[in-house]
Amino acid sequence: MRILVPLDGSELAESVLPCVEDLARRLSAQVHFVQVVSLDASLLVAASAGRSYTARLLASELRAETGEASAHLSRLAETWTARGFETDWEVVYGEPVRCIIACAGRRGADLIAMSTHGRSGVIRLLFGSVAERVVRDSHLPVLLFRPTVASVSALSVASRAAS
Repeated sequence: MRILVPLDGSELAESVLPCVEDLARRLSAQVHFVQVVSLDASLLVAASAGRSYTARLLASELRAETGEASAHLSRLAETWTARGFETDWEVVYGEPVRCIIACAGRRGADLIAMSTHGRSGVIRLLFGSVAERVVRDSHLPVLLFRPTVASVSALSVASRAAS
C-alpha cells in the first residue's frame, strides 16, 4: 500500500498527518510526501513584496521556495523513517492538481490523503479548492481531512515543542 500526502508547508495541510500515520501503521503502508511549487504562487509572493516580475527575481523566488520545501520534506521524512515508516519525498513544479495526480500515478499510490483548507464563499470561488479538484479528477481514492481549530492548535503546539 502506498499513500501520497500532498503538503504545502502549512500547518493546515499537515493536520492530516496523524490520520496518515495511523493508516500507514495499520496497513504497513509506504508514505510519499510531495509539495508542489507553483509558478503562480511565486509570482504572488513577488507581487506582495511590491517587486516587479523579472526573470531573475522569479528564478530566485522559485529556488527559495524549492529549498524551503526540500528542507521541510526531508526533515519530515527523516522523522517518520526514524519512527519506523518507509517514506520518501519530492518537490515538483507546476499546477498543484495536475502535479498531485501525476505524482500519484508515477509513484503507484493507492490513496491520496490530504487536508482541506476550509475555504468557502468568495475565497473558494476565486482560488478554488485543490482538494475538491483532486477528488473530482483523480481515479484514486482520496481521503480528505478537514482540520478543526483544536487539531491545528495541537499541531502548532507540537511543532513548537519539537523545535
